[in-house]
Amino acid sequence: MVKGLSHVTFVVTDLDKMTRFLESIFDAKEIYRSGDQTFSISRERFFLIGGVWVAIMEGPSLSERTYNHIAFEIDESEFAEYAGRLSSLDVEVREGRSRVTGEGRSLYFYDDDNHLFELHTGTLEERLQRYEGLAVTLREGRGSEAAVLSRLAIHSKAYWDYSDDFLAACCEELKVDPARFGTAGFHCVVADKDSQPIGFYVLARKLHHLAKRGHVGG
Repeated sequence: MVKGLSHVTFVVTDLDKMTRFLESIFDAKEIYRSGDQTFSISRERFFLIGGVWVAIMEGPSLSERTYNHIAFEIDESEFAEYAGRLSSLDVEVREGRSRVTGEGRSLYFYDDDNHLFELHTGTLEERLQRYEGLAVTLREGRGSEAAVLSRLAIHSKAYWDYSDDFLAACCEELKVDPARFGTAGFHCVVADKDSQPIGFYVLARKLHHLAKRGHVGG
């Protein structure tokens, strides 16, 4: 049975430089150094960072930078402090990925051996709750909800601060006709969140009819 994370090992070219890196940024506490003795594959040092056993060993750097990384949790109130630490050490902070609101903030940065580190303000529980709250399902629209979709269309239009007169003039154009559902050339998809429509789109073919000699041409 796996009990948890035992330790994380980083292979680095300069043990002294990496020691300063860990102590200055992470407040790492050194608990062991091998000196010139070699009990493993090379000289090594052990640290504790937030209760996690971190080992560094002497060896060649990674050949390239990737997104593989290790993340340490920090409080939101400490974010600016840690950003200042990185700046004072001339550590380049990598541009983070796009995030949804409430997911937490992160500082990404590499050491001199191309290992990527992250300082993150969020927790797993917060991330899962946020992602669950964003869950949206798509389904076919129904004629019985045409009035609801019509109101949603007007509400969406109103977001752009149009005048009341203009919105009133748009009502007929934005009205969703329940009679079109299920007919050829009409396709409506509704986005639901918590079983309530929050958006929709319609693909509809407009037919322009021309009456000529008793026949209707398309």
